[in-house]
Amino acid sequence: SSYIIVMLARQLRLVLMAQELVAERMTKDEVGRRLGLTASLPLRKTMEQAGRYSQWQMIAMHRRLMDTDLAIKRGAVASELALETLVAELCGVARE
Repeated sequence: SSYIIVMLARQLRLVLMAQELVAERMTKDEVGRRLGLTASLPLRKTMEQAGRYSQWQMIAMHRRLMDTDLAIKRGAVASELALETLVAELCGVARE
């Protein structure tokens, strides 16, 4: 479960950074270099996500991810249940 959270956090950070770089009018290639994404598929997917979600949605998703991580680490909730709930909540935020 911790690996999933780490990878989700990484992707959310990449998308947030891509949004900021695009707002600064950087080219796709420059965004890729700045994010360290050299392969075309991960860069394309990240750029698509950056355009699909608002910065507010991305921040809300990242905040929810951090809350879930803390709840698991504190033992407040079982990791499987927390991840299932997180996915459902992230889908809800994405639809807003």
